[in-house]
Amino acid sequence: MRVARTLLLALVPLAVPMAGATSGALAQSSDEIFREQSAACYGQGDGTLDQVVAACTVALDSARLDRAGAALAHGNRGMAEYARGRTDAALADLTDAIALGSQNIGHFMTRGMLYRDLRQYDAALDDFDQAIFLSRDFPEAYTQRGITYAMIGDLARAMMDFDTAVHDDPENPVPYEERARASRAQGNRAQAAADEARAKELRHNMAQAGTR
Repeated sequence: MRVARTLLLALVPLAVPMAGATSGALAQSSDEIFREQSAACYGQGDGTLDQVVAACTVALDSARLDRAGAALAHGNRGMAEYARGRTDAALADLTDAIALGSQNIGHFMTRGMLYRDLRQYDAALDDFDQAIFLSRDFPEAYTQRGITYAMIGDLARAMMDFDTAVHDDPENPVPYEERARASRAQGNRAQAAADEARAKELRHNMAQAGTR
């Protein structure tokens, strides 16, 4: 698998919508616990993947989230599950999030990569299409869709997506590397060599700068 499993949690305000209000010292303590867990689920902190999954589970099991909050919690738990390799759990949560109306790019991107892992390429393309629809200036979506097109042999569309990703994110080596692979598959050795050289240069620069 050429693309690392990454976790890009949706960030939301700390004040998470709740179904009902409570009162008293004990209730206040319960609210504080709920808010802490919700914040961890929504990416406000440096929690591990296991901690994110646990926090989202607490938030969801509380039945205190509104529809939008539940969509974010399912989606973020799904992304964490995908990042730790739990495909079935990830797919269930991401599908629940999208069914609840999630318009978060990360949820569609992650489910698209998951479907691609499962070789359900049409479903993967649908999710990458939706991610691009939600934000046309998100180069990673074009890169991931291009990889998927390349995997099913549609090199022409793959190249168009890689061209867009390179144009929109010229300092990222990944689109160059993927375009180089597609160019070699098309027999365009010159383009492949140029992209490989550029990707190598960018990775060297990032290593020198200590950015990646």
